[in-house]
Amino acid sequence: MERRTVRLLLLAGLLAGLVSSCRPSASVPAPEYRRVEARGAGSDCVWSLVVGTTAVWPATWVLCGEHVLANVAVTEEGIEGIAFDPAAQPLQQFSLPWARPPVVGEALQFMFQSNVLRVVRDGVVVHAVAFPSDRWTDDFWRLPVQADHQLRRQRLDAVLFADDFMHAEGSFGAWTRQGEWCIDATRNPLRDVNAFQLAATGEPALLTAGCWFWRDYGFRVAATCGPGSVLSLLAYRDEAGRSYELRVAQGEQEAVLTLLRHLPSGAHELATASRSPLLGWNHLGLRMHEGRIQAQINGQTLLVADDPTPLAFGGIGLEVSRLGSGRVVFDDVEVTSLRSPEDTPSETPLVELVEDTHDVFSSEESMTEWSGAQGDWQQVGRPEGDRVTYLHRADLWSDFRLLLKAGAETPVQGVRLYRDGDSLCTLASLDLVDSVWHLRQDETEVPLGATATTGLVCETRSGRLLVGTGQTVREVPLAGAAGCWRVGLVAVSPPRDWVSGVSLGAAKVHDYLFRRAPVDWLPVSGRWDVTYRWQCDPRWSFYTGRRLAGTAMNWFRLAHGRNVTLEFFAAPRMNRERGEDYGYAADLNATLGAQGYQLDQGCSFLYGGFHNQGSQIVAAGRVLAENRELRIPADKKATHRHWFRIKIRKQGDRVAWWIDERLAGEAVLPAGMDGDRLALWTWRNEMVVGRVRISSDSWTRVADRDEEAAVAAGVGAAYPVMVEEAAKR
Repeated sequence: MERRTVRLLLLAGLLAGLVSSCRPSASVPAPEYRRVEARGAGSDCVWSLVVGTTAVWPATWVLCGEHVLANVAVTEEGIEGIAFDPAAQPLQQFSLPWARPPVVGEALQFMFQSNVLRVVRDGVVVHAVAFPSDRWTDDFWRLPVQADHQLRRQRLDAVLFADDFMHAEGSFGAWTRQGEWCIDATRNPLRDVNAFQLAATGEPALLTAGCWFWRDYGFRVAATCGPGSVLSLLAYRDEAGRSYELRVAQGEQEAVLTLLRHLPSGAHELATASRSPLLGWNHLGLRMHEGRIQAQINGQTLLVADDPTPLAFGGIGLEVSRLGSGRVVFDDVEVTSLRSPEDTPSETPLVELVEDTHDVFSSEESMTEWSGAQGDWQQVGRPEGDRVTYLHRADLWSDFRLLLKAGAETPVQGVRLYRDGDSLCTLASLDLVDSVWHLRQDETEVPLGATATTGLVCETRSGRLLVGTGQTVREVPLAGAAGCWRVGLVAVSPPRDWVSGVSLGAAKVHDYLFRRAPVDWLPVSGRWDVTYRWQCDPRWSFYTGRRLAGTAMNWFRLAHGRNVTLEFFAAPRMNRERGEDYGYAADLNATLGAQGYQLDQGCSFLYGGFHNQGSQIVAAGRVLAENRELRIPADKKATHRHWFRIKIRKQGDRVAWWIDERLAGEAVLPAGMDGDRLALWTWRNEMVVGRVRISSDSWTRVADRDEEAAVAAGVGAAYPVMVEEAAKR
C-alpha cells in the first residue's frame, strides 16, 4: 500500500508538470506548491474552493483510482484536466473555459460522483465531464504557497429525511419558519389516530429544511387544501433564492400545476398542466436527478422538464402563497435519494403484518383485536395437548415471507401453510422435532437442517414455496386447491409470548390505521376525517365518514385484481341526538369490483342494510344473498365499545363475507361483473373505521382524470339496488 501511495504521488507530480507544460507560458515563474493542502476519499464529495484575495493559480486537484490517475488544474481562464493509466499513458484530456474569471470570495465547487466531474458556479452546473470508470480511493489538492484560497470538503451521502410533525406546540424541529404556521394537534394526541399535522395560518408562509449539498432526491408530502389556495413544494433551494418549484393552484373547476425554475434574476416556467381539483389528501412530489425534474400527484408523473444547466443541490421547502377558502395542511414529509430519474423498487415491497400498530390503542381492551400484533393471530381447531394452532387473519394473494427469528427456547413449535378457497387446505407443515425443523407434506417427512437456534424462513416467489434457513433453502412442490395463502403457527403459549419473534411480510397488501394522511383514499361524498367515536369519551379519535342526508362514500385510489380480500374494523358513531341506544345504527358497507365509480356497477356488502333489517350482498340491481339475523345490535351494551370485523373475499366470480368470524353470505356474481374499484360507504349514517387491510393479486394506480367522474357519481349516489327491490322492504 505504501509503495502504491508513493507511486501515485510521484505520478501526480508528473501529471502536474505535464498539465502545466500544456498551458501557454506565463511571464511569471511557476508558483511553489504546498505538498498536500487537503485530502479526501476519492469520490462522492463536493470540494468548495473559495477564491482568495491573493489569487495565485493554478490550484491542482489529484484524483487517485485503482487503475486511473487524474489531474485537474484550476486557473483563472478555466479548468484543464488529464487522466492517465498505470503506465502513465494518457487516457483523456479536457479543457473547460470559464464564462467569466473567478472573483475574490467566490466559491467554485467541484463535485465528483459516479465517475463524473461536475463544476458548479452560482449553484448551477456549468460543466460535466465523465471520467474513465474506476474505483476512486483517494484525492488531494495542491495550492500555491502564495495563494490564500480556502478549501472545504463535503461528503455526498444518501439523502434520508422524514417528518410527521409530531412536535410540541411552537416547535418545528429541523424546519426554519417564515410567516405564520402552527402544529395542528388535537386536545389529546395520545388517543388520536393521527394527532399532529402542519397548518399554514397566514399568507404568505414558508417553511424550509435540509442541507445545501442534498442532490438527486425525491421529495413528497401529503397535503390537503380548499378552493382558491396556492401551495408549493420547493427543491434544490438555497439561501440565494434558487430552487425548483411545483406550484398547485386549486380552483373550483380545476387545479393548475406549474413547474418553475427560480434564480436570483427571476423565475422561468418549465412546464404546466391542469387536472381536476384535488380531493381529500394527496401526495405531492418532486423528483430531481441530473437535470430531469418530475412533478407527481399521487405517484403519477404529470410534468417533466429537462434543465440543460441544472441546479446543483439544495434543501426543501413548503410554501403557501394563498390560503383560499379552506385550510392548507401538510403531513408526512419524505425525502429519499434517487439512483436514476425512474428509480423505483425492482421488486414489490413486502408489508410487515406482524407489528404493534399503535401503543395506546393496543393497550385498550376493546381495540386490541385490530391495533396490536397479537390480535391478528386467532386460535383454530382444538388444542393437541399443550400445542395450539393460531391462524393469521390475513388473506395473502401474492408473495409472502415468514421469518421465525432464532431463539434457543421458542414457544413456536410448528408452521402451517394453507390455501384458503372453498375450504382451508393444508399444503405444508413444519414442526420442531428434537429442536430440528422437519417438513411434512403428504406422507413424507424431511429434516431441513434448520434448528430453533438458527431460525426458519418460509417464503413464496412467483408461485414457488421455499423453506429453510438463510444458508440452506429447499423448494417445496405445490399442488392442490386454489385460493389465497394463509399462515398458521403452532405454539405452546399465547401470541403475546412469541409474536415479537415472528416476522410476516406480504406483497400487494395495503394496511391502514390512518396514522398517516389517507392519501390512497378518495372521499367523494359526505365528510371523511379524524374525529371522536364516543360523545361520552371524546378523547379517542378515529377515521370517520358521516352524512345523515345521503351517502358518505370513499373510494380506494388503486384498482384491484381479479382476486381481492378486504377486511376492516368498523363501528357506528355515538350520537345522543338520535337516541340513547344504537337503534339508529345501520349500513357499515363496502363495494368491490365496481366499474367506474358507480356503487350499482359493483358488488356491495351491506352490514345492517335497509335500515338494519339484516346483511345483504347486492349486485346488478338484485339481492344475491341475505342473512336477516346479522344485524347491528341496538343494545348499547353490545355495540358501544365493540368493533365489528368485516371480511370480504372475491375469488374470481365468487364472493363471500364474514362478520365477526361468522359467515354472512356467499354468492356467484352475474356475468360481466369484472370491475376493479373498491369503496367504503354508509347511508344516512356515521361509520367509524379503525383499520383497513386489502390484499389482491395485482394493483393498478387509477388515472387522476377519473376523479372528476367519481365526484359526479358521488353527488347523487343512492342504494345500489333497484327502486322496486327497495320498495319491498
